Amino acid sequence: MASIDFKDALPTVKQEVDTRVTCTDASGNSVQYSLGRVLPGQRDGGTKTWQSWPRSECSLEMTELDAHPSILRSKHGDCFLMVHVDDLLIVGSRDAVMKQLVPSLQSKYAISIELVSKPGDEITFLKRTHELLEDGRMVIRVHHKHLDKLCKLLRLSKRVQCQKTLGHSEMEIPDRSAELGHQDASMYRTCVGILLCLSADLPQCQYVIRYLSIFFSKPTEKSLMVWKHLVGYMAAHSDQCMSLKWKGLHAGVFKKYGAKSRWWKFSAVLIGQQTERHVALSQELQFTLVAV
Repeated sequence: MASIDFKDALPTVKQEVDTRVTCTDASGNSVQYSLGRVLPGQRDGGTKTWQSWPRSECSLEMTELDAHPSILRSKHGDCFLMVHVDDLLIVGSRDAVMKQLVPSLQSKYAISIELVSKPGDEITFLKRTHELLEDGRMVIRVHHKHLDKLCKLLRLSKRVQCQKTLGHSEMEIPDRSAELGHQDASMYRTCVGILLCLSADLPQCQYVIRYLSIFFSKPTEKSLMVWKHLVGYMAAHSDQCMSLKWKGLHAGVFKKYGAKSRWWKFSAVLIGQQTERHVALSQELQFTLVAV
């Protein structure tokens, strides 16, 4: 497993149409420049970079998966990679990655590479660290800066938080509190945006994050209280993270316990002992979520 970061991917991509920018200095003088290459921050930079990828330049002959075009597969199935603008996450044989893919990329780009080949190794991809443990488990941790920003917005100290539950006790009571002012509402939306980005890595918080997102357009004093409670819990349990372990195809919760036994009980506990209507997902949908 490896991650690759491109140092100069965008400036190697040519502009498809005539693109001009205007630069104004401190004295008010303006100068126009014509761009021949894509610059960081350009709206369509990610798309153009993706289209310029050298899929067939190396002997691996990478092709896109129909269901997920951002995932590429080698001709012989010995290398898979996921592309996110100028970052790659790769799994495959050492020969395919280090002797074919990496030299091909180095001939065109300046790259840095991190490898996971033995317990204790760690890589970073999309602001997440992936560490391989002795028992074969992969631990995925989100970057601490996100929690730091949430605490800073609320002026909370991470050291003094002691919340033991995810959801606030008044979440299921109808909200009749007043709407927040403009400044607090803007801060609330910023926080919910951060939480939505983190929700995939925080399954234990997803129910509360969904609750907070309901009030995105019109935040209230109660939703602000629930938000503070959740961030306090996250600060008090910042060592919680996801871990994955390969046990073979379709070897998950359903195979071990059955669809309507412990998984249903776990679902009820996860969302804070809510009523059955909140966990009445179909068996097929639950299986898909677990399999992913």
